[in-house]
Amino acid sequence: MKLMEILKEMENKRLRVWYSDHLYKRLDEAFDFKNIDIRPITKINNKVYHFDIIFDDDPVDVYVDFIQIKPEDVKLIPLLESAQTIYNVAYAIGDEAISTQFKKSSLKIFIPILKTIVECINDFIDDNDPDILMFFAAGKYNKELNDLQKMNVYRSIADKHLPTNYAITNQTFWNKDGFAAYNRPKFEGKNWKRK
Repeated sequence: MKLMEILKEMENKRLRVWYSDHLYKRLDEAFDFKNIDIRPITKINNKVYHFDIIFDDDPVDVYVDFIQIKPEDVKLIPLLESAQTIYNVAYAIGDEAISTQFKKSSLKIFIPILKTIVECINDFIDDNDPDILMFFAAGKYNKELNDLQKMNVYRSIADKHLPTNYAITNQTFWNKDGFAAYNRPKFEGKNWKRK
């Protein structure tokens, strides 16, 4: 590469990093959720919640599932190895066609969905007191995906809106990078202090 091409590429990378950081900060502020209404939630059973959103003037189903994971099926960081109740938090918006269109929609629609999902998660925590909740960004048709921006959004929301006795740590599982929210008193014992 010529020097000018290298400098241009370096500048483009810096702009992408700046834009990503700037966007993340703006989203972080938006995820305050104070003025965001949640959608009415139906608890289908102990592990499945449902609500709908209006998209293109039609109701679209959103499901939040808490999928139990056997402790032996995931390699946990040493602090969390004694976990007994582990759940993956998953959500689905409509069918495949709607889900694909939805990904192109605005944050005005997406933020109330995320706030409603947080409400489902907090209700699940209140009812089940899980050791660990795991989060990762699934790709189209649940193919492996490591989406750093999406994970940063999810992590920011979890950090701000899960109960204060849950701490966040990086966690790889099912060959996907994600994070785990773990119940601090169960793992940190007497050393745990509320933030």
